[in-house]
Amino acid sequence: MFELRFPPPHLTDDRYRTDVLQIIAEVLETQRQRGNRAGNQAIIDKIGLEARFVQDEGYWGEALDYHLGLLYAHIGEPEKAAYHFDRSGTLPSDGGDRAFSDHQRASLELRRLQDLAKQRGIPSLLISSMPRSASASLTQTLATMLDAPLMRVSCGQIPSYYLVPRWLNCFAPGGAVLHDHFGAVPFNLKTLREGGRRKVFVRVRDPRPATASMANLLNRRFGVPDHIDYESQVVALCEQYFIPWIADWLAAAEEPGTALKIHWLAKPPSAMAEMAREVLTALAPEYPALEQYLATDVAEVRANYVTGDEEAWRKGISKAGQERLWHAIPQNVKEFLALRP
Repeated sequence: MFELRFPPPHLTDDRYRTDVLQIIAEVLETQRQRGNRAGNQAIIDKIGLEARFVQDEGYWGEALDYHLGLLYAHIGEPEKAAYHFDRSGTLPSDGGDRAFSDHQRASLELRRLQDLAKQRGIPSLLISSMPRSASASLTQTLATMLDAPLMRVSCGQIPSYYLVPRWLNCFAPGGAVLHDHFGAVPFNLKTLREGGRRKVFVRVRDPRPATASMANLLNRRFGVPDHIDYESQVVALCEQYFIPWIADWLAAAEEPGTALKIHWLAKPPSAMAEMAREVLTALAPEYPALEQYLATDVAEVRANYVTGDEEAWRKGISKAGQERLWHAIPQNVKEFLALRP
C-alpha cells in the first residue's frame, strides 16, 4: 500500500547521495540510543511514505475512508469517524492505528478465527479496561483458554476511545475476546444501546499506579519530555484522563433506568486467574459451551505486565503530589476501589 518515497533516478545526484549518507548516520545514532523500532521510525520520518500506484481508485477510496475515520476519532468527532469507517467496509482488527493494508490483513485473519470459535459456541466477551490495568494479561488469558481471537472495536485516545459501530456489530455475534479501553462517554453508551449490548465487563484499578505505568510507557516510546517533569506528567495524565475514565463508568452504572449491566473486574493484577474465571462464570448460564473451561485450571498469560505493585507509583511522586491526586479522585471512586491516601 505504502512504500518509501525515493526520488526518480534523474534526481539522485551527488548532493542526494550526501543527504542520504547523513540520514543513515542519524538513523544509526537513533538506533544506538533508542533501539531498532526508533531507528525504523527515523527512516520513515526522514524519507517519507508514498501511496503506491498499483491499487485502483476503489481500493484507495476505502483506504481514505478508513484513514479519515482514524483522524476524526483522534480529534473527538466519533459520528464522523463512524460514517467513514462504515464506508471503508473494514472489519475489527486487534488494535493500533495501523495503515489500511495492515489493518485489512490482520482483520481478515481474525474474522476467520472468530468464525471457528463461534462454531464451537464461544460467545463474544465484551470487556473494556482501564489502560495499564493488566488488561492484556486478562484478555490474552481468556483468549488462550477459549482459543478465540483478540479484537479491538474502538479508536482514538483515553479517556474516550470511541466505539466504531460497524466493528462492534462484527465482533458481537460471538467467537472473540475484546481487549479494549473505550470509555463510558455518551457516544459509546448510545452505540452499546443501539447495538443491543446489555452486558459489559469493566476492568478497573487504582488510577494512580495505572497512570504512573502509562507515563513510563509513553516515555519509553516517545522519549522523556523536556517541557514537564515526571511528577507533573503523572498528575496531568491522572487528572485529565484516568480519573475521568473510571468516574464516567461509575456514573453510567448509577444512571437511573439504565439497561446496561456492568460487571466490575476490580481484583488486583495478581488475581488474573480469578478474574478470568469470574468472566466465564458470569456468562456460562447463557452459554453452556463455557462450562468445560470452568472445570479446568486457568493458565495465566503475562503480557505487558511489570510488577503489579499497587504502591510502586509513590516512589516517583512527592508527598504534595500524592495529596493532590488524592483530592482529585471523587469520593465514590475512592469508596468503590477502597483506596487509601
